[in-house]
Amino acid sequence: MRALWWSALLCCASLLAAPADPVCLGRTDCTSTVLWRGRGGEQLIHAEFSAPKPLPWCEETEQSLKAPPAHLLLRAGRRVSVIETFCNTGHGASGIGEDGIEIVGDRLVLTRNGGAGDRWATGRTISLPQLRLLLSAHTSAWAGSEGEWMDEIHRDHRRLLLFDQRTVAADAAGAPDGEAKTRRALTVPRVGRIAAYDWRRHGLGNCALHIDGSARGDLAAGGFRIHGAGKGAEFRLLQLGDVGLVVEIRDPHWVRQGTEPLYADHLELWFGPKVSRYDREAGYQAADRALVQWSISPFDGSVAVLRGKPVTPIKAEAVALADGVRRVRIELPDETHFTLVYSDSERGRRQDRLIATSELVFGRAYSLGHSESIDVYRPQGDGEACVLVGDRLRYRFEAGVPFELWRTGD
Repeated sequence: MRALWWSALLCCASLLAAPADPVCLGRTDCTSTVLWRGRGGEQLIHAEFSAPKPLPWCEETEQSLKAPPAHLLLRAGRRVSVIETFCNTGHGASGIGEDGIEIVGDRLVLTRNGGAGDRWATGRTISLPQLRLLLSAHTSAWAGSEGEWMDEIHRDHRRLLLFDQRTVAADAAGAPDGEAKTRRALTVPRVGRIAAYDWRRHGLGNCALHIDGSARGDLAAGGFRIHGAGKGAEFRLLQLGDVGLVVEIRDPHWVRQGTEPLYADHLELWFGPKVSRYDREAGYQAADRALVQWSISPFDGSVAVLRGKPVTPIKAEAVALADGVRRVRIELPDETHFTLVYSDSERGRRQDRLIATSELVFGRAYSLGHSESIDVYRPQGDGEACVLVGDRLRYRFEAGVPFELWRTGD
């Protein structure tokens, strides 16, 4: 698919280079419309073709086209960039798919939906005229003999924020709990090696996921408060390939010892197997039995098993920083499905607040989150999305690849 798309793009690019008609490709069956004009003279142009002839990006198919083939371009001076192509045959067996274009200020919103029994929809918000991908979303849903489920993924590319929600209906075969299951999680960003980075000396900066339990907006920014009320501690985290999971905790009132070990301030790391959306309750219960819960001290890095039988032990180190911040490094096993929780105590007599990377349901594997590589944010040049600037990391969204160069298709 990617090779076909690049071939189509290169073909389009060669045609666009022709001086005669860079918008309509020299065809007389083309109508172009200016949808947006920039302050620098840029134009967003929609070119539609009325004749049913094959186009470079729209080959002949057995299905008839539901809408005229078209492409969307940005003209800036002599440069004309292909942003999107449209060849709508219904986008699936049901033939009810649609493409959408909306201009909101200096932003372009592209939507597409389709499918049959398995329905899907995508959305992308792109800055004009820079062509930076700002926001993206993907939703898929199914209702059939295998059960009912819906997945939603929303990403804010400007700040390393990816929200993942999955809802699975009650088991059609008769689950013991008999209730629908919904997982809400923020994905932990993962990067490779960052040159010269030392976890003891360098801060995470904005190259990290921020958790304070506030769950703001549609993307649940700030993560989840799964117990307690009010405001208190917060933490940031990033998974680095050659270092491990690095966590920075800011707590206005540290409690090193409690009346019980769990009543001191500590991290809790939950590991578990991935649960498929097609699993019946027996599969969920098997995953629950494989869960492992660790306690990690932010004071000395000591670890303890709170639940389960781990196959591989974990190791941790901790350092104290200025301004009431502590940094912890955790060596993770080869696991990508996990949730990190911070247990905040005020007087050492109870767990007053629990904030987490997912909306954790105690003892249930389906509620775990996961980590994901952020290579998709890769900028031009050295390929590092996060770089060390001074004494902290910086996420380089502003140096990111323009949208037109890293579209991979739907």
